[in-house]
Amino acid sequence: MSMRRAILLILIAALAMAGCSSTKVYRLTEERFPATKNPDDVRLFLGQVQRPHIRIAYVNSYLDREKTVLTKRDQLQDLRRRAAKLGAEAVVNVQLLREKHEGFEMDPTVPFSALRQGQYNLYFLRGTAIRYVSEEEAQAAEAAEYPESTFNIDTIPEVDTEDAPLPDPPPNEGY
Repeated sequence: MSMRRAILLILIAALAMAGCSSTKVYRLTEERFPATKNPDDVRLFLGQVQRPHIRIAYVNSYLDREKTVLTKRDQLQDLRRRAAKLGAEAVVNVQLLREKHEGFEMDPTVPFSALRQGQYNLYFLRGTAIRYVSEEEAQAAEAAEYPESTFNIDTIPEVDTEDAPLPDPPPNEGY
């Protein structure tokens, strides 16, 4: 293989990989909060919560080709870690999203390195990181009993990213 061809293939692969990266955090407010010390303290909800809160950001987990229970557990922890860094106390509206990809991928059917045209799906979780409005309310939430069985990995709704794009940011917010 000539040097030019090798460089061209590396450049194409690098450009393809650059297109695969997605924003993990999409801020909804300019306000900053101290990080939540323990990511396990960030509660997860499939729907909304009734307590008054502010929305901090849309948070995405890492992308993965598989959507096994083990992968979803790891993605939920990733969601918690990202939300905790923002100072969130909960993540609401947790959804499993599918991102369709078309392009070059490695061809496993041949005994040498080769690319082929392909299609594949990547899965990730998205939720809205929130923070409760007052300290008294946050303390009340800590004292409340939330049964762990209310959040079931198998009931996370799956959504196609083409059907659920992120909304445009609010105007004049410095995005």
